[in-house]
Order: sequence, then C-alpha cells, then structure tokens
Amino acid sequence: MPEPIDVNQFDRVLRGLREGYQKKRMDSNCYPPFDRPLIESTDKEWNGTYEHSWWYEDEKANIRYLRIYDVPGTLSGNILRLLDNIPPIIGDCEIQGNEIRPVEDAPPPPPEDEFHDDSEDVTAQLALLPLVSVDPQKHFLKKPKYASEINNQLLCQGGLCPGTPLCLNIVQLLGKTNDGRLVFPKYKTRQNSLIRVHALDTYKSWILQILRSLQTLHGLGIAHRDLRIDNMVWSHDDRTLFLCDLEGRWGNFGAPELLKNASLDAGWSPATDIWDLGSCIKGLLYGNAPINHYVEEEAWKVPAPFTTIVEACEQKDPKQRPALDELMRMVEAI
Repeated sequence: MPEPIDVNQFDRVLRGLREGYQKKRMDSNCYPPFDRPLIESTDKEWNGTYEHSWWYEDEKANIRYLRIYDVPGTLSGNILRLLDNIPPIIGDCEIQGNEIRPVEDAPPPPPEDEFHDDSEDVTAQLALLPLVSVDPQKHFLKKPKYASEINNQLLCQGGLCPGTPLCLNIVQLLGKTNDGRLVFPKYKTRQNSLIRVHALDTYKSWILQILRSLQTLHGLGIAHRDLRIDNMVWSHDDRTLFLCDLEGRWGNFGAPELLKNASLDAGWSPATDIWDLGSCIKGLLYGNAPINHYVEEEAWKVPAPFTTIVEACEQKDPKQRPALDELMRMVEAI
C-alpha cells in the first residue's frame, strides 16, 4: 500500500511551488520579450534544434524580431526555461547558445492568411442534430469546422443527439442553432476553476474523471489529440470536470514521437493522449497553461503523490507509457 499523504503538507508544498513559478514568470522578460506588445510568435525545428521567434514592438512602436534557439545549458536554452533573462539588445537579433548576433533582413511577421482555414462542409452532420432554443445563461455555442467533431460527439452519446452520454465527463452536444452553430451546456472555464489551490482529493477526483473520459474515447477508437486544460470545463461547484473539443483533427505536438512531423499525419494515438495527460496534471496543479514545454521541464516540479504518475505518462517511448487501467489504479491508490 502507498504511504498516506499529509494533505496539509501537500497544500503547503503546492502553494510554495505555485508561488515560486509565479515569481519566476513575473521576473522573466521573455514572454513577450521585454514586456513589449507582442505581434506574433512562431516555433519550429531547424536541423534538430528548436527555434522560437517573436515579433514585438519596441519603445518607439517599431516592429522588432528576436529568434532564440534551444541549446540546453546555455544562455538561449536558459532563457526559454525562465532561468535567465534576455540581455539588453538593440534591433533585430538572434541568440544561439551564449552568442548574440544581429539579424540582417529580419523576416516579417507571418501573414494572417498563412494559417489557412481548412474547415469542412458539415451540412450532412448538422442535418442529424435537432434545433435548440438557446438560453445564453445555459448554453455555449461553437461554429463547427470538421465533420469529425460532430461524429465523435454522436459516438459518445450512443449515436444520437442529445442521446445518452456514454461518459458523464465528456461534454454533451445538445443540438444546433438556426445558423448552424453547435449547442453545448455552459460550464466554467479553467480560468474560473483553477485560480485557487484545491485539496488533494479534488485533484485525485479530477484526474480520475479525465481517465474515465479517455477510456470512453479510446474504447470508441478516438484519440483526443488536443488534451489540455483549455479543453476542459467544470461544473459550477467545481466537482465535475468535462472533457470537450472532440474535433480529433489538429492537436498537441508535445509527445516526442510527434515532434518531427507537425502535420495531420503526425501519428496521434491513445499513447499520445497519455503523454498529454502528464502535462494536464501539471496544468491542474499549477492552475495555468505552460508558456512552453521547456517551462514544464524546469519550473513545473510535480509534488508527491503525483510525481510517479506524471513520470509514467511522460515516458519517451510510447510503448512504455501505462495503459489507462494501470493509471486508474495508480490514482485510486492515492
């Protein structure tokens, strides 16, 4: 049997970790650079090294460009991990390792149309949904982009709308509006539920609820692909967590096996959902979404009893990650 956890000690440790991260975040001049207005940012891999680019306004409202390469253990790697600040620089620059270089002919910010809209015709799927009389106090509306979202929602409801939910922790699709928007129940977002420290048993309950929702999805042959705390909502008493955004199309590229193939053919699977669950647990504990995954590595230490669970989820080899049943037993044993 696992050793009993002192819930008061857990609360104190978690408060300390949250406060330490918040101080590190507030002391950093990296996001956005120098606390200047951010125009755009991009992340990409280049010859095995990840680079992060920002376009921001300087004090004279000129657009400036800054590129930082991830070289662990150096100035540039430490900046991305909030371990160092960006040193004073003038004009367009890049930081690679410990070297700061000017950038000639800095690239302009990506045009808005570079991220093309790949929405699909969902007329056939919308025809399956009943019309709903919308109450703004009770309903959340969303414009559908992909047929897969409606199909996945229907699968989770026994093929019908509103249907019978196969899992009470997956948000239910209620129908459509006259103008073709999807209607869901309105719940609280993470900004309203994670701002205060919760008790150990609350985190345990939330994680079990996520696991139950994943068991349902994976049992239906659905990989969520975009598992993160921004795709979760809460009941008004914070007791019940609901997984949402079942588009099943674009998603996180956090799992190591996805990093080199940022496309629709990246290879999302139930195992990548397990990797993302580790990040979700950190987000629940810290009450926030990470600035980048390097911050998770360095600044988001996981307190016991969740350390072992997160480490199991984030095994680099997807075959070494535990199955949902095993994770359920680990969490229930807390």
